[in-house]
This record gives sequence, C-alpha cells and structure tokens, in this order.
Amino acid sequence: NMNFPYNLNDLTWIDNEHSRNKENIYCYCGGPFTEDKPMTHCDSCQQLFHAGCIKCLPKPLLFGDNFLTFRCSVCTQNGEEYHRNNMSWVAVVHLVIYNLMIRMDQCDKDKPNDKKGHKYFRWKDDICTFIDEYWDYLVPGKKRSVTWNNTIASVLSTHGTVFKSGYEIFHQSGMYIHILCFQNYYNYLLVVTSGLLI
Repeated sequence: NMNFPYNLNDLTWIDNEHSRNKENIYCYCGGPFTEDKPMTHCDSCQQLFHAGCIKCLPKPLLFGDNFLTFRCSVCTQNGEEYHRNNMSWVAVVHLVIYNLMIRMDQCDKDKPNDKKGHKYFRWKDDICTFIDEYWDYLVPGKKRSVTWNNTIASVLSTHGTVFKSGYEIFHQSGMYIHILCFQNYYNYLLVVTSGLLI
C-alpha cells in the first residue's frame, strides 16, 4: 500500500488528537471508524488504521493500546514499522483487564441485563492466561520468570487505586476489576496518557 485511495490532506479532523474525521475515512482501505474493533494511529501521518488492515503486529491489536509506535507503509514507502514501548506491569495488567472487559461486553451485548457477566476477572485463569497468550506482543524479548504469575498477583493486590479485589462479593481471593470502568476507548487513552497508570 504505497498510496491511500483518498487524499489525506482533504480530511477534516475534529480535534488535534486525530480521534475522528468528519469524512469518516480511515486506514489503507478508506473504510469507516470502527467502535467494535481496535484502531491505532500512524506515528507519522496520524491517520487511524484498522487492526485487521495492519500486517506487522505479532498478535491482533488490543483496544486502548497506545504503548506502541506504528508507521504505515504509505509513510515508510516500504513495509510497516512497529515498535513496542516499554510497559510497566501495572500498565500491562490494566490493558489486559480493559480488553477482557470489552470481550465480555461484546459477548453480553444481546443478553438481558440480569444475564450479563460480572466485571471481575480471575487473576490466574483470566488475566495471566491472557498475558501468557499475548506475551510476545506485550513484553517482546522479555523472558518468562518462574514466578511471573506472582508478579501479576502482586501488581493487582498492591495497586488498590487502580484494581479492586472482588473478595467482598465473591468471598474468594484472586478476583479483580478496574476501579475506573471507562466509558470508551478515548477516555481510556486520556487516563493512560495522563500518566496515572505508568
């Protein structure tokens, strides 16, 4: 993809963050903004790209993941470029729970309210399993220590301003939720980029 099928300079962005444009034209494909699938910016042209159109990532793009530097093939005039920025374990866990919440919301959207899932997740079965599956995406080059699961448990139990234990509700340890249940992707980005979670 050495050129866009539209003129990037003709797009009218609604804010300086390039969160949306009035024409609703994005990516290599020229398709619309997607609420139900993640998108990320090119670091050079600031255009948003659909997860499914990006080819260089080791795993599918996660919602709210602005801990990466991506350059599209139009800007490089070569292949896409991707670099994972260093993430603290707090940021990793936060991003994972956020994506688990979105997955649950997507599964629950057609269910009646009383049948919708809770927003608490088990640290080992849910959170650690997700991190294990996305390890090379989240922490490329990092070796798994024997005790990495314990590191995640420690992050959850010692960051009470970000994660809340579900012990009072479920009477069992190891269930956690975000203190902040974000309304949408950009509120999440705002919180992350303001440094609360680093």
